[in-house]
Amino acid sequence: MTADVLAALPDLRLVGCARGGPVNVDLDAAHERGVRVTTTPGKNADAVADLTIGFLISLIRNVPASLRDVDERVADGRPLAESTFEGARWFGREVKGLRLGLIGYGNVARLVAARARALGAMITVYDPFVDPASVPDATIVSDLDALLAASDVVSVHARATAENRHMIGAEQIARMPEGAFLINTARESLVDEQALLDALRSGRLAGVALDVNEPDGPWRELVAEPNLILTPHLAGATEETLVRGADMLAAEVESFLADGSLRWER
Repeated sequence: MTADVLAALPDLRLVGCARGGPVNVDLDAAHERGVRVTTTPGKNADAVADLTIGFLISLIRNVPASLRDVDERVADGRPLAESTFEGARWFGREVKGLRLGLIGYGNVARLVAARARALGAMITVYDPFVDPASVPDATIVSDLDALLAASDVVSVHARATAENRHMIGAEQIARMPEGAFLINTARESLVDEQALLDALRSGRLAGVALDVNEPDGPWRELVAEPNLILTPHLAGATEETLVRGADMLAAEVESFLADGSLRWER
C-alpha cells in the first residue's frame, strides 16, 4: 500500500494489514490522507511458540544429529537400533530444570514461557521495554549479558530495528555457557549467522535452530553442521494462524463500521 496506491483510492477509509506490523503500508501517506490502518498483532503467536518449544526439545535431545546418523546408516545399509543401548550415543537433557532465556517478551515469548514453565523450565527475561511487574513468573534482568550468562538455552523474540542488527554476535555468544543452545524464530537480522557457524564448529554452542535466515548467510556451511535445525520461515505457517488473522481483521472492520473504534490501530 504505497502512496500512489492510496492516492488512487480517494474513498478509502481503512486499511487492514494481516500482519503484526504494517510493514507493507506507507503509514505516513495513509495518515496524511486520513486513512486509518489496523493490524493483527499476535495472530501467529501460538504457532511460533509451539515451534520454539519443538526446537528446544529437539536441540537438547540431540535430535538433529541423531536423525543425520539414521539417514547415513540407512543409506549405507548398516543395521539400526540393534541394541537398546544404541541411544546412549545421544544423551541429552530434559526440560525440567533447564534455564531458558528469552530475549524480548511480547506475544510469542509470553506463550513460550508458559509452555516451558509447564514443562519445568526456569525462565529469565531480557526486555528493556517491559514493566517488570508484568513478568511475575520469571526472573527479569536489565542487562543482556546477564541473561546470556544465566541461560542453557537462549531464544530470540525481539522486534527487529536498525539499532539491534546482530544483537547476538560472537561477543554475545562468548558470554553464554559453553555447550548452550540458541533459537531464533524472530527476525533474521537479530543474529550474526557467521558467528553461529563459528560457535557450532568450536563447540561453544551445542546446537542452533533457525526459522529465519539472513539472505547472505553462510548457507552451505550451516546446513552441513549436524547440530543445526534450519527451517524456511514456517513458524507462523498454520491453518489456525490464517483463520485467526482473518477473524481479527473482520472484528476490526465490524468495530470501525459500528462506532469508528479500532483495537489495533497503527
